[in-house]
Amino acid sequence: DAASRSEPSYSGLAVADGAGTDTRYWLGNEYDRYHHALRLFDVQAGWSPGLRSGRVLRLTGGWHSENDTFSPEFSGTPPVNAARAPIPADRDLVYPYLQLEWLTDAFQTTRNREQIARTEDLQFGPTGFLRLGYAAPAFGADRHALVASGRAGNTWQLSGRQLLSTGAEFSGRLQDGRVVDLRSGLDVAWYWRSSRRTLSHVRVRGDSGRALDLDHYFLLGGDSGLRGYPLRYQQGSGRAQFTIEERVFTDWSIWRLFDVGGAVFFDAGRSFGGNPIGAPQLGWLRDLGLGLRLGNNRSSLGNVIHIDLAAPLDGADIKRLQLLVGATATF
Repeated sequence: DAASRSEPSYSGLAVADGAGTDTRYWLGNEYDRYHHALRLFDVQAGWSPGLRSGRVLRLTGGWHSENDTFSPEFSGTPPVNAARAPIPADRDLVYPYLQLEWLTDAFQTTRNREQIARTEDLQFGPTGFLRLGYAAPAFGADRHALVASGRAGNTWQLSGRQLLSTGAEFSGRLQDGRVVDLRSGLDVAWYWRSSRRTLSHVRVRGDSGRALDLDHYFLLGGDSGLRGYPLRYQQGSGRAQFTIEERVFTDWSIWRLFDVGGAVFFDAGRSFGGNPIGAPQLGWLRDLGLGLRLGNNRSSLGNVIHIDLAAPLDGADIKRLQLLVGATATF
């Protein structure tokens, strides 16, 4: 029966090998850059007793190898180092790990929430996972470190028209007797179906870091929730964000390729703490805007094209209207 279904074992593999340029920004303008090469290998296998009383417990073991190499980039004649501030230190983290995951088997389907005119799966009830690993030179790592990460979340049906979703996550290392590169975040989102074609959405997000690696500072700007400002406008060891958005879903379709929606929004956010290049913190920044949404109904990925026009209410020496065009997986 459903209470005793089992999935006795599973496995997975992830491989990445790439190189490119990481660019740092000062109030939305390019400040400096450096070279970054990444090699990643992760293999895992796990076991679960299956579905028991509406819940699933999974135990996973794996091997993770992640090598990040950073080096200066030179340009011009004579060659000049493009990095004006210290660049991140190389990381070679190789470790076995154990992971415990907990899922609740409670799902519903809906439409016009984070997609346009597509069926969406909603999971309710608590979920979470915890991963612990130990890196050591004996495994090929460049240090001894206890590596940990985890997350927990829940979604509630408050009423026939309201949903509340929460999530918390962390990752970091314990090495040389201290906690380093600790990143934690908390996210709360509320949805209210105000009519058949409209949806009100409020989101609050906070992130904090401690002894961060130089490439792991938090960014805030047009590409990360503050749509009235240039991309990567602020950065710091922490950030706070607030968004309220009224979403509209229409019956219109363009050439039967794109389903049309729209949004009116208000964003607020700030970064805090230091950053590797010493860019100034400007306190709370706010914007107002409206956007066009085009849902690609021919794509299996369900990507949504965003065309946003937003006006910043704070800040200086930036355009009074910001136009952002991009595609994401959600509304």
